[in-house]
Amino acid sequence: MVSGNSSSGDLESMLQMVNLYFTKPNKDAAVFNTKKESLKSLYKDSDNNPGGFFEKRITEVMSQNHLRAIPETVEQIERELDLDEVYSFYKERFSSANGFLFVVVGNVDLEVLKPLVNQYLGSLPSNLNEKSTWKDTGLRYAKGGGIKETVIKGLDNKSQVDMRFTGTFNFSLEEKEKISLLAKVLKIKLTEELREKMAGVYGVKVSGFASDIPYKWFRLNIRFSCDPENIEKLKAKVFEEIEKIKKHGPSQEDVNKIKEAELANAKEFLEVNSFWLYKLKTAYEYDLNPESILDFESKINKLNSKMFKDAANNYFDMRDYAEFILLPEESSKKE
Repeated sequence: MVSGNSSSGDLESMLQMVNLYFTKPNKDAAVFNTKKESLKSLYKDSDNNPGGFFEKRITEVMSQNHLRAIPETVEQIERELDLDEVYSFYKERFSSANGFLFVVVGNVDLEVLKPLVNQYLGSLPSNLNEKSTWKDTGLRYAKGGGIKETVIKGLDNKSQVDMRFTGTFNFSLEEKEKISLLAKVLKIKLTEELREKMAGVYGVKVSGFASDIPYKWFRLNIRFSCDPENIEKLKAKVFEEIEKIKKHGPSQEDVNKIKEAELANAKEFLEVNSFWLYKLKTAYEYDLNPESILDFESKINKLNSKMFKDAANNYFDMRDYAEFILLPEESSKKE
């Protein structure tokens, strides 16, 4: 992937740089070694940091120790990161622009843009016999259903709780959006219950994500930090709120909150270049009419409690559940 941004006046310079990224990569040993040392510093002693150690352990378990998922070690970086190999791989990968999609968004005059695109992008080397596509490296996330792990690390008297539902599903953009919205409505309830009413957490994060590459999978993730003594009652409240949505759906008040927030965000995003970049790329990938990007209001207005209820019953399945808890060392000695 090649990306960049510039002012309108520097558009030509940006496209010149894109051309050079393909045609004349700079092999600079000093820059490479600086970057290599920076990476080594980043990962050095990372296991001594409780939060970093916790994240690493979650990744190891959920990715089933897949090489492409777990963080590098200082030893791996030193042993395997070689300038000649990196440079050779880069030149091979960018030897042809065939299959690359270029999306340009912003305050651009099309009559100015077209000749620049022809000159700097249209002239890129392109081997029509080569086709670019993604490669399935075999990474599959653990389904959950019985995965429960406690990590003992650190001395601060606080814990982190990670509750997640990860599984496979019938992918569509509509279902992907439902998963994201389901996370948002659950966050509303957990913020009210865990933080405002129980005063048990400073904040709670709830996220929903889905993908069809390299396979069709989803994840719903609930995370919060708390006093170790409050873990069980806070977990119980999370499950209670999930069950309420599964049985009754969210209240109309909460549905309205989601609608209002989504409408406000959509109108704001229309002014943001990165929003248009993502939406146009998605439209191209899924063969959608780009004009549908503007049809957000009718879609948001169709949201209702039943949609959330059905989604909750589909995706909050204990057969897909995994749980990770970080406890401080002193707390674990008391148990």
